[in-house]
Amino acid sequence: MKIVRQQNDFLVISCTRCSQQHVIEYPGFNKTTQGYQLVKTVTCRCGNISNAAKWEKVISSRTKDRLADAYIMIKGTIGIIFFIVVVIFVFKGCSAMIEPNNEKKNFNDITEKEYNDFMKWDAKEQQKKRDESPAFGK
Repeated sequence: MKIVRQQNDFLVISCTRCSQQHVIEYPGFNKTTQGYQLVKTVTCRCGNISNAAKWEKVISSRTKDRLADAYIMIKGTIGIIFFIVVVIFVFKGCSAMIEPNNEKKNFNDITEKEYNDFMKWDAKEQQKKRDESPAFGK
């Protein structure tokens, strides 16, 4: 049995199996370190028999409903945040594929292959200019 409420002249205990409440008047219980020792054994309608009552945390149905509602709200909030993060990453990925990267590179940041490709392109451009220019200043 677990203690529901205690006052000077009576004790309300609840069955741990079926939650039926029993009222015990003062001469019928003695205080112990873990709760109360009952003078007479209490027999519940479910068949549970006990001669002791202990303090246990009793959670009411209202509290259980509030906890369930809070759990659902937290779970929903986490789901919404996850959805928003996924949408942001998908949008960033798509926009990166659509928009070309037009950042100009610093000369010190280019690789050797890029430098060689640039030098070949520059040599071709200079050759085109020479080919198109008149030979001896016509």
